[in-house]
Amino acid sequence: MYWYWLFFSIPIFAIVSPVHLSGRTKLLFWVPLFLITIVFIGFRHEVGGDWENYLQWYDRVTQETFAWTLTGKDSGYLVVNWLAYRFGWGIYGVNVVCSSVLALSLGYFCSKQPLSSVAWLVSIPYFLIVVGMGYTRQSVALGLFFLALIVLQEKRIWVYGLILIVAATFHTSILLFLSLVLLWVDKDFAQKVKDRVLKNKTLSLLETIGIVILICAIVVLGIKNYLMFKSQISAYLFSDYWESKGGLVRALMNVGPALCLIIGKRAWEKVFGKYRIWYGMSWLAILVLLATFFSTTFADRIGLYLLPLQLYFFSRVPLLFSDRTVRSWVIVSICALYGLILWVWLEHADHAYYWVPYNNVLFH
Repeated sequence: MYWYWLFFSIPIFAIVSPVHLSGRTKLLFWVPLFLITIVFIGFRHEVGGDWENYLQWYDRVTQETFAWTLTGKDSGYLVVNWLAYRFGWGIYGVNVVCSSVLALSLGYFCSKQPLSSVAWLVSIPYFLIVVGMGYTRQSVALGLFFLALIVLQEKRIWVYGLILIVAATFHTSILLFLSLVLLWVDKDFAQKVKDRVLKNKTLSLLETIGIVILICAIVVLGIKNYLMFKSQISAYLFSDYWESKGGLVRALMNVGPALCLIIGKRAWEKVFGKYRIWYGMSWLAILVLLATFFSTTFADRIGLYLLPLQLYFFSRVPLLFSDRTVRSWVIVSICALYGLILWVWLEHADHAYYWVPYNNVLFH
């Protein structure tokens, strides 16, 4: 269990360090952090609730052709398995590739936050440890979603869509969040599009290719995964078999920041500017909380994609206080809160025994 606490303590050293890293010197912290994360998650051995399930995925791929991987469920993950088998990497190669994607995507997201080390620390107890080691396919989709949110903030809508299409090849549920682009559709946006179309009348070659790829990908994924997606939603909503006992607690973890962002909207915007995406996701977090009373599993799976709310919120809250002492205590409180979350999960979660003890194939 101490391995998890060592992993959790790494960003704390950066948070309390009196040395301020900026520019290229940040690489002195981030590069080792990425490598440690990839080794910690990618080379785990028999750790995570779905370990046996993913071994079965890998064994199935070894018996199939590459063409089959392209047409199967979650084809992106199948392709990674197929390549790992062909190159002799085994299941560890699959996990290293997946952990690399989530670590780099999360790192890029954190680097865009004002207190990047705090953002990374907040991600550790649930995203990196529970999701990263337990839900491999969805962890890649969520990792890419972190990347896509930064792209969407910059209003690069087509790029956002393409990233989510790639993410959907690992877990189709991410397609629900294509709807976030609607948060940018207002009078100003519509007028800009109208002016551009009237002036140019044609799209550039790159824009045309992007639109065609996006539309085709959505259609193909929609047709391929419609029945499966429909059956999963039906199972989550109407079956008594599926239940996530910690779903309500995890929903409340998102609702806390969400309520603060909704109630304190004006005060928050004065300091950090408009945050349309996060405001919309905050209301979605409220809806997910209500949904837990009807289907804990369905709400829990959708709630995973609201984890970025916590990183966004807690990496900014300390900056609301001008007094350095108060700001320091707020940061300490955040560290203590997420340390408590990690402790409660390791000690009291029903399925924590799948993660404890921690084993790594490199340490055998």
